[in-house]
Amino acid sequence: MSRNTLLNAFFLAGCLWFASAIATTLDLAGSNWRLVQFTSIENKVLRPDDPAKYTLRFGADGRLSVGADCNRGSASWSSDGIAELTIGPVAATRAMCPPGSMSDQLLRDLSNVAHFTIEEGRLSLALKMDAGRYEFESEPSSAAAEEPVEPPAQLAAKAAPTPKPSFDCTKAAPQSAEQSICADPLLAAMDVELARLYKLATAPNAKSAAAIERDQRTWLKTRNACASKPDARTCLRDAYAARISDIRAQSKEARSPDEKGISLGPFPFHCEGIAGYVTTTFINAEPQHLVRLQSGSSIWILEAGESASGARYVGPNGALFWNKGREATFNEGNRKPDTQCRQENVG
Repeated sequence: MSRNTLLNAFFLAGCLWFASAIATTLDLAGSNWRLVQFTSIENKVLRPDDPAKYTLRFGADGRLSVGADCNRGSASWSSDGIAELTIGPVAATRAMCPPGSMSDQLLRDLSNVAHFTIEEGRLSLALKMDAGRYEFESEPSSAAAEEPVEPPAQLAAKAAPTPKPSFDCTKAAPQSAEQSICADPLLAAMDVELARLYKLATAPNAKSAAAIERDQRTWLKTRNACASKPDARTCLRDAYAARISDIRAQSKEARSPDEKGISLGPFPFHCEGIAGYVTTTFINAEPQHLVRLQSGSSIWILEAGESASGARYVGPNGALFWNKGREATFNEGNRKPDTQCRQENVG
């Protein structure tokens, strides 16, 4: 073989390799994937309970839309056209997902991706320092056709129709509690969730049905009295949060898994320096995720804030609950020190 023939062969092979690399990147742009599994550096394999809850959508505009269980996010992405992949920090909602969720892990790890490959319809994302590898499969076309996820800040600012509560708003009396609920997306979402829980808790053969029906009548009077309060919205929000927490605590049926539900708990946390338990109920309503905490007669209702990891909730006077799995940092506010908490298994 002559020298020129050999050089031409190397040149042709290089062109084919470069063309293949460009094609791989083009395959990534506009592609949609759902999680199959994660393999750690110790070769331990984690699989999601439902792959459809964990999705990646690589926009041709360099934006990555992320579905991570009960959270959604967005980040930038770029590739050198060979195998390197750079994903920027993920701006995401920080809801408290059910136990066993891979949400926090995926949102944290995406910015640590170093390389990718696409082979036989599967996307493999390798983390830096060989810390692990995520495997995704191509998402079905029907799911992939959904509207891309926008950054949380844009999602919050974007006008959306006010969700309908469980009752007929056309029958709401002027200046009543129901009229306020109909006009407020958060209160409407909480009303729908409470109606869902109440239906489960008062179903035939539900053990606490009679007590819950009786308490509901009393609670409705309390809710309706909020209309005359100076801050009717806060009064209504707190009333709904309390009732959602109470029904979930009383009724096993209300705590049954339901993909339509937006509440979790109550979970007992043992916090250093606080007697008894701090019980937490998470309400992942839109447009504002909440956590209700109670210790004895003390109650805090905090709103989800920005967080690099975990679910961080903040409230008046410096109150804070920063939840990371079964661990949490809690601050009662009013210049009190932080205390460390751990979720306990009770009952």
